[in-house]
Amino acid sequence: MERCSICGEKKEKKFDDFDYSIIEETNTLNVEEFPKENYIENSRINITASTGADRYDRVFSIRNQYALLLIQEAITSLPDCVEKNIIQHALVSSLALSKYLCMEVLLISSIMLLIIKAKI
Repeated sequence: MERCSICGEKKEKKFDDFDYSIIEETNTLNVEEFPKENYIENSRINITASTGADRYDRVFSIRNQYALLLIQEAITSLPDCVEKNIIQHALVSSLALSKYLCMEVLLISSIMLLIIKAKI
């Protein structure tokens, strides 16, 4: 239960047409540049072609892919420096979490980029 931002009353949000339109809009984001490589199959951890879990891009939603592409583009635009290397390492290290925490990863990366750009 959350409080309504308009009336302040505690309400449970029900999925509606607006929510559906946001999902539809998200599915049209351009993620052509996102890697679509195949994993090495390993049936012990369920990475098999028969389950569809053998492609890198299938692990992330379109929204996650788009956010990760934005972060990578921003990092790439930085001049070569120690901070850029650290942010690249942090992004790669956080990829496993970005499936679940995409907005948090995007926020933290954005803050780090702003700090570095202010220093440069």
